[in-house]
Amino acid sequence: MKKIYYYFLSIFLLTGLSSRADIVIEAETGNLFGTQFLNSTAGYSGTGYVGSFDNGGDNVSWTFNLPSAGLYEIRFRYASPFSAKNYDLQVNNENAQPTFLQSTGWSTSSAGKYFLTAGSNTIKVFMGWGYFDIDNLTLVPASVNPPIAPAASLADANATAATKSLYNYMKSLYGNKVLSGQQDDIQYIINTTGKEPAVAGFDLMDYSPSRIEKSGYTPSSSEANIAWATKGANRGMISLVWHWNPPTDLIDQPTKEWWRGFYTDATTFDIQAVLADKNGTRYALLLRDIDAIAVQLQKYANANIPVLFRPLHEASGGWFWWGAKGPGPFKELWQIMYNRLVNYHGLHNLIWVYTGTADAAWYPGNSYVDIFSLDIYGNAGASMSVDWDGTQSFMQTNGINKMLSLSETGNLPDPDKVRAFGTWWSWYANWPGTYLTGQPTSVVQKMFLDNDVITLDELPDWRNFSGGGIQTPYAGVINLPGIVEAENFDNGGEGVAYHDTNPQNITGAYRNEGVDIENSTEGYYNLCFSDIGEWTEYTVNVTQSGTYAIDARVASAGGGSFHLEFNGQNVTGSLVAPNTGGWQNWQWVHKEVYLNSGTYVMRFAIDQPGFNTNGFIFTHLSGGNGIASGQTYRLVNRNSNQVLEIGGCNTADGALAQQWSWLNSACQKWKVESTDSGYYKLTAQHSDKTLDIVGCSNSAGALIQQWPWVGGVCEQWSIEPTDSGYYRIISRSSGLALEVRDALTTNGAEVRQWTWNTASCQQWKLEAVSSTSKMSQSLGVAEKEEQQNKISIYPNPAANQLTVSIPSIISEKVSVEIIDVSGNIKISNKISAGENNIDTSKLSDGIYIVAISSGNTITSQKLIIRN
Repeated sequence: MKKIYYYFLSIFLLTGLSSRADIVIEAETGNLFGTQFLNSTAGYSGTGYVGSFDNGGDNVSWTFNLPSAGLYEIRFRYASPFSAKNYDLQVNNENAQPTFLQSTGWSTSSAGKYFLTAGSNTIKVFMGWGYFDIDNLTLVPASVNPPIAPAASLADANATAATKSLYNYMKSLYGNKVLSGQQDDIQYIINTTGKEPAVAGFDLMDYSPSRIEKSGYTPSSSEANIAWATKGANRGMISLVWHWNPPTDLIDQPTKEWWRGFYTDATTFDIQAVLADKNGTRYALLLRDIDAIAVQLQKYANANIPVLFRPLHEASGGWFWWGAKGPGPFKELWQIMYNRLVNYHGLHNLIWVYTGTADAAWYPGNSYVDIFSLDIYGNAGASMSVDWDGTQSFMQTNGINKMLSLSETGNLPDPDKVRAFGTWWSWYANWPGTYLTGQPTSVVQKMFLDNDVITLDELPDWRNFSGGGIQTPYAGVINLPGIVEAENFDNGGEGVAYHDTNPQNITGAYRNEGVDIENSTEGYYNLCFSDIGEWTEYTVNVTQSGTYAIDARVASAGGGSFHLEFNGQNVTGSLVAPNTGGWQNWQWVHKEVYLNSGTYVMRFAIDQPGFNTNGFIFTHLSGGNGIASGQTYRLVNRNSNQVLEIGGCNTADGALAQQWSWLNSACQKWKVESTDSGYYKLTAQHSDKTLDIVGCSNSAGALIQQWPWVGGVCEQWSIEPTDSGYYRIISRSSGLALEVRDALTTNGAEVRQWTWNTASCQQWKLEAVSSTSKMSQSLGVAEKEEQQNKISIYPNPAANQLTVSIPSIISEKVSVEIIDVSGNIKISNKISAGENNIDTSKLSDGIYIVAISSGNTITSQKLIIRN
């Protein structure tokens, strides 16, 4: 009965929303206990608002009737002027602890999703941290959304076969099943349920060298952990956290004992200072500690055991020393650890798990993370939907396509609520001791004995996982430049090579798999019946680094949007598939991106449904990013057409950057020089100081200044092509983009860093200038552009015949060459002004360049042949 009930509940949640509307409840209509009716802060709705949450027990509650049961998101309109404030929320019999972020004016915050019953319901807000105001609450009919589809592959391209297989197995479960886990105390689970967790969590804490020095104890837990994982069928999964005692500087006094050294208040170890002095003793000790942990991780590698590795956890809380100095030093430390373990020690059995919060400033980056996780110590029985939904939304906004796990919890999830609210954690791990043993045994048994919770005895041979398919190219690796036919997605099946909301190919064309394929009027096949969240993947080989034109062939009667990912990185941003007037009326969608050479898994992902897709054509436009190291440029903002400068041509340290009309001033000229790993420093000509972030901040909104070059990461930037000759400029420290504040177009507007969102105020054209005189050239602008625009070729794509139209103003003979992507001339003709037909029937399908030479001018256009 339980399964049947939740089946119908899910159908209701997905289909029953049209009959329900938002319900707004004014805060002042509630029952006030210790709180007050107020109206002094302008902008409230209704007659006022509720405040004075400043004493224990202060609360406000609202009781209301609903005609029918349903899932609702609860949103509060609030003000919290002093700081972020946690509050205690009770919805009928469920408790939660959401947060109001700091807001001097009125803002809206989601408290999560809750199942409300037909008839009477009560919502109650208690003081929590207090000192906030509530204007109203809105009940918004909600649905259960599938989790964000995880990246196709691991961050480590050289991961072992077993590690890749484990990751693929975890992906195949994600959104449908939960892997059971437990931090230590495994015997208690066995005694209580007769089951063992699929994931056993252990701690590397005792292997910290300073801890061994103090205790005199030589640990051997790695051997015991390996024995657990390899017993029986050799299918146990291992998760390792590291409570890292600092290498030195332990206080070791009462309440700050050496064994508490990983806490910020028990050490004077300053990670920011240590990272600033990489020739110092403390930095050497830092590497010594990482090397000591590498010895233990190598033992797991030798036993062919992948490790869900969870270092530097909960950094944003500040209670551990690795997060005490803010996100900048933390992220640098994470990347140092990643490179030391993976690239220096060659440990390729690690799946990197980042335990954090929905704060982009702290996220180490998709290239260093495989799984996102939360540590939640909330109320017993809570659905944790506010944490799940908030993190899913955060990941969606910031392009973080990772599985989400519950790496630590003080209370086990309820499997019924996992299904009802869609909180499909990849795995969970209850913290040991009374956090586990203090829960009713019925709660523990319910979780571990549930059909949707995978225990150790239910694990397949994941090292050779093929239940969801091993991903392989459908018709061989696709070389780029080249054509990616949409229907030739990889082998591997649902959840591995593609995701489709319907398990059947509705039209039945071409392939007997779940992706919908139909015959195309242009020949071959196209994907159809697209739905939000669906994706297909293709193994591709980028043969040479450089800027590529991507042309997607789409048709639609309504329009939609999509994006492309390479190894989990969104390289295009969301692209609009326009309304073309019909499902077989085909048009091109164009985007230019920079790609490094190498083999990738390319994912085509549907953001908004309602269009068909025929394929993608990749054309190599130029090598490198077009930036000449040592060249002086002016940086022109795409939105305002003004240039980056130091305000007032000030030469002082810390003088702020702004935009201004081009005056050919020295403070508007920037020497761009490569540093390492694809990063650059930008030096102002007038001051010889580099572009830098105020306070070396990693926060969105931090202003940009000039500062003497010291080689810091906040003085280094990546310069990455977007399209049409423009670039985004990304901080090496924060991962945020250089932009003009609020897309202003006025002289003197501030320049700051902000989360990349493809806005034109975040894009810059680098135009080379003389270091002493006027601008001399512009990157990516062809000579005699006006004449080029008057020469045309059609149709494109072409079949059998191509027409080249030469304007009458060109009197001399014109040379036309059709060149393949390897540089071979396939056709060469001399033609005159007028319409000239060229036989292309013997050309193979593919991409070509049409090069047209007239006098001293050579113009070129891309040509697609489909015979």
